Amino acid sequence: MLTSEASNTTAISNSLLSPTYASNIQYVPYTHGAGTATCYIIPKEYEEETISLAMEEAYNLIKDVVSPSLYIEYIIPSILSVKLQCYMVTKGD
Repeated sequence: MLTSEASNTTAISNSLLSPTYASNIQYVPYTHGAGTATCYIIPKEYEEETISLAMEEAYNLIKDVVSPSLYIEYIIPSILSVKLQCYMVTKGD
């Protein structure tokens, strides 16, 4: 019955499982204290139209399962280049 209720993280996360314009939407509660949350949206394409549709879609997907008094911030993360450096140390006996 948790998934059919509103304003709990299970119901909110379940509502975000299959977006059309985003590859992933992650809901993180309490990002700015009690009564706040953030939705991190990764659009399928980093084009203005797709980003706009993905943000609108995220809002529409969770509007029926969150409390009306909850402040939610919608963020599109920036693409960053990551360079990994790995080292391996072995000791033989």
